[in-house]
Amino acid sequence: MQRQSQCGSTAARHHPTDTLQQNATLRSMKKLWISIALLVIASGLAGALLKSGEWIFGLISMAFVAWATRNVFVKTTRERRAVGLLLDALRNDDYSRRITGLSEETALQLYDIAGILRKLKKNAVEQELVHSTILRHISSGVILVDSRGYVLMANDKALEILGVSVLTHIDRLQECAPDIARSIIEMPSGGECRKDIGDGCSGRRVLHIHARVLEVAEKTLTTIVITDISREIERNETESWIRLTRMLVHEINNSLTPIVSIADMLKEESDSDEAVRGLSAISRICGDIKEFVNGVRSFSHIAEPSMRLVEIRPLLEDILQSCQGAGNADVSIVCDGSVMAWTDPALLGRAVGNVVLNAFQVMETVVTPRLYIRVRVSADENVVIDVSNNGPRISDAVANDIFVPFFTTRSDGQGIGLALSRRIMIALGGNLSFVPYSASDSDLTTFRFEIR
Repeated sequence: MQRQSQCGSTAARHHPTDTLQQNATLRSMKKLWISIALLVIASGLAGALLKSGEWIFGLISMAFVAWATRNVFVKTTRERRAVGLLLDALRNDDYSRRITGLSEETALQLYDIAGILRKLKKNAVEQELVHSTILRHISSGVILVDSRGYVLMANDKALEILGVSVLTHIDRLQECAPDIARSIIEMPSGGECRKDIGDGCSGRRVLHIHARVLEVAEKTLTTIVITDISREIERNETESWIRLTRMLVHEINNSLTPIVSIADMLKEESDSDEAVRGLSAISRICGDIKEFVNGVRSFSHIAEPSMRLVEIRPLLEDILQSCQGAGNADVSIVCDGSVMAWTDPALLGRAVGNVVLNAFQVMETVVTPRLYIRVRVSADENVVIDVSNNGPRISDAVANDIFVPFFTTRSDGQGIGLALSRRIMIALGGNLSFVPYSASDSDLTTFRFEIR
């Protein structure tokens, strides 16, 4: 191994191109010195001949010196012009240009330089392609701004977070995202901040913003990195709710068990009908509480996903079949072909089923209830399932809390269904969100399942 390494390093030091270039340089230097020496000798000889009165030979020598000097000048001018043409071609990225009229040594040196520049250019283009590919697929938004505020680069994620299709100047942020623009303007170089953005329809978004000033090629550039950390915060909040729920379930069950046992024992020993009725009421209430606790337990205990490739439409048809008794709405499924997804069909069916049942419940007062399910594949190759109903609209005041565990607007609701469905989707690597109302679908309430 050591010999191979030594041989490899020797080969690297004595590359054939380097040897040719060294030989060409030596030959060129030899010819130059020989030409200079001949000119000096010829000039001295001409001077000596003229001084001794040998006018004919002196004039011949002077003519030779003039001719040789002219040749050197012409050759130098021609090579300088050829070098200029080659450099112009290289500036225009034309590496195929061939220059005639050069000596072999000069041509070899120039073409070797052109080859090195071509290789450097190719490497730069490849690196730029790699960097652009990475920036296009990372989950953070990246914006590069020059000293005048012009945006040199903004990746797709940055445009998505800002809600624009094109960003040419940083002042545009004042219009599309004033809160983000204000944070960036007030932030020192190398600073970072967390911005909580949200409204009643689109829900809460938490952005982490980092800005840094760089000096690149004598230019002042500012890099702005924007990361949407909403899902991480939601995951942490969900985990906190789960820990609290498990503790409450444990404590409530421990408290209910002796109460039910004592009530049953007292019923058997009591001779008073009134006491028996009271004890029976206690047992019934404890049973209702246990039923509620069991529902809460389903939120805190989700089976480990068993992922496999699933066709979505048959799964949705099975879900609707199981929910037939919940309502008599007009149901339609629109699917863009045979859409497949990598997921756990049981857990996904449970999550979608909760939303479908909730839709049937809210449409009980609607004269003509309608349920629409649309399945498609998004531009980033995620499977999207939109479940829409024409029940009462969700107000802005309620929209931010609909996924909070135990939050409900129904008198007989437990507030677990939507929170459980979102937790299942997060466990499957996806998400469940409420879609803001639009002008075209102002009467439809839509929940969106994303399967990544």
